[in-house]
Amino acid sequence: MVPRLYVKVRTGRRQRALQGQLADGLGMIAEAVRAGHTFLQGVKMVAREMSSPISVEMQRLLDSIQLGRPVESALEDFAARNMSYDIGITVTAIGVQREVGGNLTETLDRIAETVRERERERVRGEVSALTAQGKLSGLVISLIPIGLLLVMSLLNPEYMGALTGTGPGRMLLAVAGAGWLIGFLMIGKITNVRY
Repeated sequence: MVPRLYVKVRTGRRQRALQGQLADGLGMIAEAVRAGHTFLQGVKMVAREMSSPISVEMQRLLDSIQLGRPVESALEDFAARNMSYDIGITVTAIGVQREVGGNLTETLDRIAETVRERERERVRGEVSALTAQGKLSGLVISLIPIGLLLVMSLLNPEYMGALTGTGPGRMLLAVAGAGWLIGFLMIGKITNVRY
């Protein structure tokens, strides 16, 4: 099980890294095509200029094409190897564009923007999930002193009378209340993440 788990973790990391580089890679290919290069020259630029894993994948794509595979078939292998929804959309869009024609740079720019937007939405979802846990913890921690004060007042009113009925006791309650309020506001500020 350990080797399988290790491979699964490494594969997941690689897929996330590739997903994070996809929009930039598509943007670079679009810029290359806009500058007058071919699609394959743009892929070669990505393989040469960007870091792994996208550079490795683009080089494998180029090697496959140079060995005689049709571009569409090599792109389909690229999509099957990486099993990403965004890569699947990219490969399909490029295949359709190559078959029926059209503006490749515009297609690549739109796909890159879609990938970036999906990545932003994914990050927003993760941030919301993590901050929701922090907000709930903050609420529970903030309610504990109030709950204890109420329970102690019901169970032992004479004990609490010393706290509420004397000057020093009321001062301690005011200091504790101020500390509670500051802590509550600080927890709210920490868990309110802007993205």
